[in-house]
Amino acid sequence: MPATIIDDQFEKLTASIGYVTIIEFWSFRCEQSRHMAPRISRIAALLGEQARVYKSNVDDCPRLTSYFRISVLPTVIVLVNGSETDRFYEDWSDEDLMSALPK
Repeated sequence: MPATIIDDQFEKLTASIGYVTIIEFWSFRCEQSRHMAPRISRIAALLGEQARVYKSNVDDCPRLTSYFRISVLPTVIVLVNGSETDRFYEDWSDEDLMSALPK
């Protein structure tokens, strides 16, 4: 299950050297976010310790939302060693996300 990340934990993301980090930005008010929620949970279970998987509610995390320039929900960002390497909007598939991860 993905962990929830909040603005106060921002440094945790930028200090993720040696890790793949996946963040889903979502809002309870967004129907598509609610529809896609099981996918990020499935990805987190599938990857286990291979990646750090987080969810960030944009309504509760204005700093993260602003830093990553989130304008479409849901948005999934892939970070490798703390740097963004890929981004997916709205309706992404498990295969899309898995293909964006380093081999």
